[in-house]
Amino acid sequence: MKYSLISLRDYIVPVEDKIKPLNYPDIEFVVLGVSNKTGVFINEKKKGKEIHQSYYRVKKNQFCYNPYRVNVGSIGLNLFDYENQIISGAYNVFAVNENEIEPRFLFVLLKTKRFLNYVNELATGGVRMDFKLNYLKKWKIPLPPPEIQKQIVERIEKQKSIIQGAEKILEGWKVDFDKFSSFPKSH
Repeated sequence: MKYSLISLRDYIVPVEDKIKPLNYPDIEFVVLGVSNKTGVFINEKKKGKEIHQSYYRVKKNQFCYNPYRVNVGSIGLNLFDYENQIISGAYNVFAVNENEIEPRFLFVLLKTKRFLNYVNELATGGVRMDFKLNYLKKWKIPLPPPEIQKQIVERIEKQKSIIQGAEKILEGWKVDFDKFSSFPKSH
C-alpha cells in the first residue's frame, strides 16, 4: 500500500532543555555521543564539576545529531533511560509526536540513502554542512498508521538480527589450512 508523503514540520518537537552541569558539581552525568555506525552511545560518565559547557538533557526516544556530520549518517535515537543523560550543546536534539510517529520508524527512515541524499542536496559548494532542524522539518516521509509503522520496524529488526547472526558465524568460521598441508605428492 502507498502512503502519502508528509513533511515532518508538525511532528518534530525541538528539545530546548539545556543544563549547566557545573552548577551540579557532585552529580554524576551520563554523557552521550553519536556515531554513524552505532547511533547514540554512552561516551563517558563525569561529575558536574568536570563539565564546563552547557549540555542538552536527553530522554529516551529522543533523537540527537551532529549538524556538521549528519551527511555521513551521524544521527541517533536514544534508547538509554538513565537519570542525568546529557549530550553536548553542539548537537541538535528533538523528539517526535509519538502518537503519530513511532520513533524507531523515523530512525529507520533517517538511516536511508534517501535521507542522506536529501541532506547532501542541501550542502552547498565548499561550505561546511550545518543541517538545521528546520531542514529536517521540511523533509517528507511516508506516514502509515502507527500500528503499521511498528510492524515495519519489527520486520526490519528481525532481518537485522538474522544478518548479525550470519556475520557472527562467518567471523567464527576459519579454515584450518594445517589439515590440508600434507597432500600426497604425485610422482
